[in-house]
Amino acid sequence: MKSKLNILFNHPLPMEIREVAWKLCLSNTKARMDYLTAVSMNKAKSRRDMDICLQCDSLLSRESTLRILSNNELAVKLLKKVLSYYHRIQRLKTTLPEPDCLLLVPLVQVAVAGSTPSTSVDSVSTQLVEQYLSFKTSWSVTPTGTESDIFAEVALMLDQKDRELTQAIQRLHSPGGSQLQESLLRGVKEILEPVVEVFFVGYLNMPALLYVWDQYIIGLDNPLYNCLPAFCFAFLLLLRDHFHRCDTSSDLTKVAGYHGPTLSVPQLQSVISKYFYEDLFSRLTRDKVESLPVLDPTQAFFPPWTHLSASKLPMRTKPQDRRQAREVREAQRAADTERKIQEAQRQKLTEEEEMKREKARLQRELEETKLFSREQRSHLEEQLAQERQHHYELQKAAEEQIGHLQAEIRKIQEHKLLIADTDTEGSFGTPPPSTESQTGFEDNNPLPATQDRTSPPADEPQRMDFVSVGRTVEGVAADLLHHLMQTAGAIIYGQDADKGATHTYQAPSSEKL
Repeated sequence: MKSKLNILFNHPLPMEIREVAWKLCLSNTKARMDYLTAVSMNKAKSRRDMDICLQCDSLLSRESTLRILSNNELAVKLLKKVLSYYHRIQRLKTTLPEPDCLLLVPLVQVAVAGSTPSTSVDSVSTQLVEQYLSFKTSWSVTPTGTESDIFAEVALMLDQKDRELTQAIQRLHSPGGSQLQESLLRGVKEILEPVVEVFFVGYLNMPALLYVWDQYIIGLDNPLYNCLPAFCFAFLLLLRDHFHRCDTSSDLTKVAGYHGPTLSVPQLQSVISKYFYEDLFSRLTRDKVESLPVLDPTQAFFPPWTHLSASKLPMRTKPQDRRQAREVREAQRAADTERKIQEAQRQKLTEEEEMKREKARLQRELEETKLFSREQRSHLEEQLAQERQHHYELQKAAEEQIGHLQAEIRKIQEHKLLIADTDTEGSFGTPPPSTESQTGFEDNNPLPATQDRTSPPADEPQRMDFVSVGRTVEGVAADLLHHLMQTAGAIIYGQDADKGATHTYQAPSSEKL
């Protein structure tokens, strides 16, 4: 029965076959009987059962690839029950290491996949204890020497099959000019050590994880068969694009956890078919071929009469080879499609980033333009306010000077009317004295020599020369009119009013009038 599973190499087992195949390959009668004895004696539960339950809940809620089990009540119960028993038989004083908890997850997933509401928890837990302890016994990665051999083999595969990825890992793990092989081995170990420790649990999605476990479990009885280095190489090769974008060695480790769950079963199949199918399949079937050869009639020699034909007969191929070639083509086509989708997504992200940068640049230029416009507008408004203030001051000064001149003109007009009234009264009054009387009066009353004729004494009536006064008024009016025109011109043409007012007329005082 086990030998017939070899034809399903590099294929994910159907769920019904997987459940039977895992149960067959991981059978362990001693572990089963020990567990049933412990259950009958009520010794199947650990003293730290509550801590283990909390640890399981935390693990299922934290790992994104395991959330499919967190909603399954039966799966949670089985996980806690089996781990509690395993903790008891290990006699640990602390909680279980996280890798021990993770290695049980694929077994629980297969066990609950075909369960029904009437499935007994005790029977399924017994089966899981048997499979889990058998798997832990066969899991040969724990010794340090074997683990180092696996990493060295993967490093050698990388060096032979992908130089670009090899150089990318060496570049980030060669400080101080250390040897390239040592830096490559150190980088591969740093990336794969946490992955191998849990056998890809948490680093692949559930379908891809079960596919990898299928290939490992069907070859447990063959010591020459070891597919773990091949799947480690496929894991690194499929993440090569993400590794090339890393800048530090810690980024390489993060890539496995971030982008590993995005890998699909066809991608892993294509790498195995391209690089490892013949070698792994020959190791898987070597003992069977030597003990009982399988005859293929399609590969037998042609009968003698077939050589009578002059035409060359076409080569006959096995159905298995045709199926394998078809699967390789389909896997390659799927890988190409996935690569194109990733490239389109990457290009779209790049274009979006460029659009964001261009939009930010345009927004920045718009803000700078708005700021410059506001500053220029405020400057122009300030200049306009200054011009208005200056114009207002000039207009106010001109109005004050015009009012002053108008007041002077009114004063002159009032004096002119007063003189006219005086002339009218003199024409109808007493005639002037004769020459003789005037001469005699002047001889009898001579004027003092020191007295000014324009400044009569205060006790005498004021006497004015009407002819001279009339001439003075006309001159004064002409001067005022000339001064008014100069002032108006200075206001209109922006000249200084003080420069054009050098001949400002001073109104005659009351004493001179």
